[in-house]
This record gives sequence, C-alpha cells and structure tokens, in this order.
Amino acid sequence: MAGFLLVTGVAFLLRLAWNLTVHTYPISDFAWYHERAVGLIQGEGYSVHGNPTAYWPIGYPLFLAALYKVFGVHFYVAKVFNIIMSSVTVGLTFLLGRNLWSFAGGLCAGILLAILPSQIEWTSVLCSEVLYTFLLVTSLYIFTLKKPEEQNWFHPLASGVLLGLGCLVRPVGLLLPLFLWFIYFFSTKNFKRGVVLGGILVASTLLTISPLTIRNYIVFKSFIPVSTNGGINLWQGNNPNATGGYYWPSDPESNPLTPYFNDEVKRDQVARKLALEFICNNPDKFLRLGLVKLYNYYKDDRNALTFSLNPTYPRLSEKTKLRITNIANRYYQIFMLIALFGAAICFLRKEHVNNQFIFCTAITVILYFSGVHFVFPAWDRYRFPIMPMFSLFAGLGLTIILNRLNFLGTKLLRINKRK
Repeated sequence: MAGFLLVTGVAFLLRLAWNLTVHTYPISDFAWYHERAVGLIQGEGYSVHGNPTAYWPIGYPLFLAALYKVFGVHFYVAKVFNIIMSSVTVGLTFLLGRNLWSFAGGLCAGILLAILPSQIEWTSVLCSEVLYTFLLVTSLYIFTLKKPEEQNWFHPLASGVLLGLGCLVRPVGLLLPLFLWFIYFFSTKNFKRGVVLGGILVASTLLTISPLTIRNYIVFKSFIPVSTNGGINLWQGNNPNATGGYYWPSDPESNPLTPYFNDEVKRDQVARKLALEFICNNPDKFLRLGLVKLYNYYKDDRNALTFSLNPTYPRLSEKTKLRITNIANRYYQIFMLIALFGAAICFLRKEHVNNQFIFCTAITVILYFSGVHFVFPAWDRYRFPIMPMFSLFAGLGLTIILNRLNFLGTKLLRINKRK
C-alpha cells in the first residue's frame, strides 16, 4: 500500500503542478468533445447541428457531460478528473510491476511513468486518452490479478466490462478481448476453463458496447458497433497518397470522399472499400506504409506538447515551448531505451519474470496496439495508452541498472578500503 500511495502521490503532485502552471483550452478534436458534452446536457442528444452523429465514439463526450451535469460546465472539472485518473493509472502500474517483477521493479515502473512528460502534459487537455488508458490499465490489472486457474467468473466479467467501456471511448481496443482470450488458452492447461473465462471476457465486452450499437442501428439503419470513422481512418492510412500520418486533402477534386460529406455512414463505407482495394492491389506499398506508421508511432513524444502548450492562456514563448519539447523527447528516448533493455533481459533471463501471465499480457497489449497502427494512421498520441506496459519493462531495466551500480559502488568501496 505504501508503494501505491507513493507513486500515486508523486504523479498527482506533478500533474497538479502542470495544470496550475499551463492553462490549456480545447481546440480541434478536444473542442468537439466539449461541444458534444454541452449538447448532451442541454437535451440535444448526440448530434452535430441537430443531426445525429456517430463519427467519434460517445464515451468521452458522455463522460464529460456527466461531470458537467454534476460540477458545472468548466474546463477545470475535466482536468481535475484527468489528474486523478492519470495518477491512479500510475498506481496500478506499480501494482502490476510489483506482481510481475518485485516491489523494487514496480516502484521503478511507477516512478518512471509518473514523471514521463507526455503522461503529465495530456492531463491539461480535454482528451479521451487519459480516460481510455485508465480503463485499459484497470481492466488489465483485474484480468491479471489472479492466475487463470485461480480465477472465477468475476475477473473476466469485470475486465470485459471495463474493456467495453474503453471501446466506447476509443474503439481501437475492439479486438483486444479476442487476443486476451488466447492468453487464457496458453496460460492454463484446462482447455474448457480457458474457453469459459475467455468467453465471459468477450461476451461482457460485447454486451457493454451493445446499447450504443443498438442506438446506431436505430438512428442510421446500419450496423455500426461504435463509430463511423473506422473506414475513414483506414483510408487515410492506405491510399495512393498516404503518408503514414494524418491525411485529408483540402482540395475537393482530389478527395474521393467529398461527395459523401453529409452522409457519415456512406462516407465511412466508401472509405473502407477504397482502402481495402488499395491494400489488395498494392501489398508492397501497404507494407512500406506500415513500417512508416510504426516509425511515426514510436519516433518521438511531441503530440502532447502540440495540444497542451500551443492553445494556452497566457501564451508561452516559443523558446519555452522548444525547451520543454526537447526535455520531453530526451526523457522519452531514455525511457524507451531502459524499457528495451528490460524487455531484452526478460527474454534472456526468464528467472526475472515472477508472473508469466502478466508478462504475456503486457507483450500482447504492446504487439496488438502496434499491429493496429501498422494498418491505421499513427503518431505518438496513439501510443499513450500502452506506455504503462512499456513502463513495466522500464521498471525492471532500471532496477537492474541500479542494482548493478550499487554492486560496482560496493566493490569500489572495498578496493579503496584495501588500499
């Protein structure tokens, strides 16, 4: 409990200090979330200019609407909850690391995540990432709380519900329960038990998102599990002019989706069809683009600063923003090097892994999200939810480094005494 409170407290104070110093107002997607939340509490339903929408999932606007209904329509309300959720996520990362490695490994994992700049910076933005990451990590903590042979129906049920709630916030995790089901198979010798536990996990996820799916079918007369932007995102990442990142031609003549601007369901269907045709007809370019997307996914940690430092009051100087950006990127690079070192140690010396179930889950989550963004457009904002998983490996890496330094220091001390 002391370790949990320590890392959570450190995370809370850092995030609070950031939000008291940097006053960010919402722009772009984040202003859209705020506007939809206000519309929901004003009785307009989930709509844009009076027209029902499913373009972005309802989860985060609905969460904001609940906060605004209780505490009033103020940006700081959402930011306070961002601080709380992000801090608890750090605490849960410590618990996962403690169960996976040791108390020291969990403590290092929690501290490294607590001070990771992008995890702090996003809390001043009205973004869905913080809520989604909190739901994801909480779900994974419950999922791995006991080994499969020790679990009952509660663990996959609660985990599946949280994964479903996460999908209502960000649909990127829609297929994740299937991959976690496979972990049940490989982690227990009882095939029937693995089938039942995985089935409960998948079923509870589907049941959680089903009210939105039903709403979408009633409103749009089409099967839309969560949102109508999956096809568009797929097309943005897979078309003759795709760059691997955001792509949306401003010239209507060069944008094949322009004729469907006022029909988001048809636009999504056409975009998906065009993207799949491109992938089938250009497998070599698809693979090259996939590597570019992965590069964009992991190369730096700038997105948070773009949306937290630029729209601020009062405005920050360019020199200040550049200095903060450089510090954030340098820390991210060091963090990932330590994480890669920790991961390499795991594969070379398996005795460091105290819980194979958590280890397989962490690796699966990292590979799953990386695979998704091999196909869909990628930049570092989309990597935010899996940084706690990388933090687990960074925690082990840092523990080994510190132990080694302590060993060397003790050895040098003994040599000096002999002299």
